[in-house]
Amino acid sequence: MVNVMFVFRTIILICSLVVCVCAVKADTKRHWRYFGGMPKSFFEPVKVMKRNGYDMGFSEKWGSCLWVAYSLVPDDLVKKTGRLSNFVQDEDLYNVVPSSMSYRGSGFDRGHMAPARDMQYDFVVARQSFWMGNIVPQKPILNRYVWKNLEEKIRSLVKKNSEGVSPVERVYVMTGPIFNTEGKLRYFREKIEYEKRGKAGPIPVIKPCACWKIYKYGPTAVAVIVNQNGVPRSVSVAELSKMTGLLFFEDLPEGLRCYYNNLCRMIYPPVSKTSQKGE
Repeated sequence: MVNVMFVFRTIILICSLVVCVCAVKADTKRHWRYFGGMPKSFFEPVKVMKRNGYDMGFSEKWGSCLWVAYSLVPDDLVKKTGRLSNFVQDEDLYNVVPSSMSYRGSGFDRGHMAPARDMQYDFVVARQSFWMGNIVPQKPILNRYVWKNLEEKIRSLVKKNSEGVSPVERVYVMTGPIFNTEGKLRYFREKIEYEKRGKAGPIPVIKPCACWKIYKYGPTAVAVIVNQNGVPRSVSVAELSKMTGLLFFEDLPEGLRCYYNNLCRMIYPPVSKTSQKGE
């Protein structure tokens, strides 16, 4: 009798473990964030930070993310929590990442890389989208118009119609800031002053000259740069690599990697050099 009970309990335990493993695998598959591997930096050392809804390549040198990656599926658009709007420093980057105070009087918005609207399928995910590591300075004309419209364009790809069918099953998104020499020098000067003050007051924040996105769906990849003046520009992934110092799709076979790197789908028309000055 004892042996029968032991076998019965063992079977129950094994079944429970199988169910748990399957659930973890299913959740991992749903929120798998990369197509072709995570971005690789060939200039700056990057610390990969794992969040519940996105991954982030963080530079301690610049006190900013260099890239953020996440994927979007139709069920992610089902709101399960409201917009939190409470910007806080990352729990694991508290003394490195700028605080919300750093933005006061700067004329810049706190711009999300992983959009808050895409993270409302879970409370913890939504809360972490307001961690300052996911935020970069964006002028209002960038953050509230072109960037917002680009995020909505990406959401529309997985949004279900009245029949419960979405155009694509998943979109992979990578996004981040671009820093130019002027912005880096200004940041260094502000950081020296911050050190002289004995690290009193807000942590300096580096201001990008532009922000970028790559989103991949089906056989298509789209790369976009939007400068601080809100002027968007379609580019190839290879061109974006030169501007960011990041390599994309490195885990793909060479033929596929070349295909995606040289792909340039023009969702925005070419713009004059005058209108690109913000970059």
